[in-house]
Amino acid sequence: MDKYKLLELKEQLANKLKVDDLRNWVNQNSAAVTVGAVVLLVISLAIIINQGRSPTPPPPGEAYYYDLVSKEYFTDEATKIAPIINPATGNEAVRAHFFTCGECSESERFVGYLEKYTPEAKQQLETNPESFEFYEEAFLGRLYAPAPSETADPAVAETWVDAETPPGFKIVEDLQGKCPPRKLKYCAPGR
Repeated sequence: MDKYKLLELKEQLANKLKVDDLRNWVNQNSAAVTVGAVVLLVISLAIIINQGRSPTPPPPGEAYYYDLVSKEYFTDEATKIAPIINPATGNEAVRAHFFTCGECSESERFVGYLEKYTPEAKQQLETNPESFEFYEEAFLGRLYAPAPSETADPAVAETWVDAETPPGFKIVEDLQGKCPPRKLKYCAPGR
């Protein structure tokens, strides 16, 4: 036998002994190997599940508001309860709900209605934000008004009705007639 064949046989024998030693160790310590495999599996699953999560919660979304004096729209935090004060003008502003029949671009969207709360309901919701979790309390004191329009009668535009009454339902129901069936879509800022 030549020198190279001997080295090759020696290496094969060493590898076989390593594999045999490892196999024997695994057989003798099967409980530890099983626990290790389960731990590795749990860690792997935790990493996979947490990959899609951001480390910090996202900031609150934005909503549209309508300045009742300047008659201009602006965005602010959606967590604010209308009426609010427009930070740019100091005027009272109410929530404005934009909709579209197609895309939410500035040219295609339109105001469906305005929203605010009575002073009593606003105070209660600001004092106890958990009230929003209960349907009855979230709608208690919510008022709607038709969307402002340059051709609309100013008296009609300033008519606020309880959201949970037939006139409030009608304001929302009338939106359906502005678009073909199933095409009405809500437009949040940034969409």
